[in-house]
Amino acid sequence: MRIHETAEQQVGTRAACAGRRCVQGAAAQGLTRSPLLAVVACMAVLALVACAGGKEPSFYTLQSPAEATMTPAVRAASVLVIPGPVRVPDALDKPEVVVLSGAQQVIPLPTDLWRSQFGEEVRTAVMGAVLADGRIAQAPAAGYAQGSAIPQYALHLGVDRMDLALGQYARLDATWSLQRLPAGMSGAPVVCRASWQRPLSGNTVQDAVAAQQQLMQDWGSRIRRQLLGQAGLAGGVSGCGS
Repeated sequence: MRIHETAEQQVGTRAACAGRRCVQGAAAQGLTRSPLLAVVACMAVLALVACAGGKEPSFYTLQSPAEATMTPAVRAASVLVIPGPVRVPDALDKPEVVVLSGAQQVIPLPTDLWRSQFGEEVRTAVMGAVLADGRIAQAPAAGYAQGSAIPQYALHLGVDRMDLALGQYARLDATWSLQRLPAGMSGAPVVCRASWQRPLSGNTVQDAVAAQQQLMQDWGSRIRRQLLGQAGLAGGVSGCGS
């Protein structure tokens, strides 16, 4: 006989299954020193999944509150950047905030949602940090302006991996490229890869998102210094920087 579960029972079933995967995965990968610590490491995830039934949705953004709200005027800029689409893994390309459950499992949190599409969240947050220096501006919607005396660069962003372990850490592995325009006349694009990790200040989703915002700032700051360096401006770095 087929048993039909209520919404609350379904949430409880998902939490129980997630709990087993979390503990088994963490122990198998050596992320914890004992089964007891594995249970403790997973408790935050289980609590959020189990309590999701009936909870009002919460919306989050990767853009830091400290980022400038206005784009610098193009006429005052020394460098123009043209951002392209953002590549993100399928596991993260969801409306929900996604957290680690064990070593290899990820769980979308059903009532913790991104304000906009995840790739757009990444692009907006990273560009906010890039544009924090008034010498850099985003090119107009028309894109590359032929004949402009201002150096122009195409920027492509890629999230290779973003891990979020509640109560522990947030980690970002990213790839990006900068291409001086017009393409084909200024050499090959510069392709860079980097990783950053931030500890979480608490066990809540808000704490986790705050750490992710810092990761976006780290990424955007690196690109900002790289752009300044390629344009020969003070404060810039050569190559991919560090």
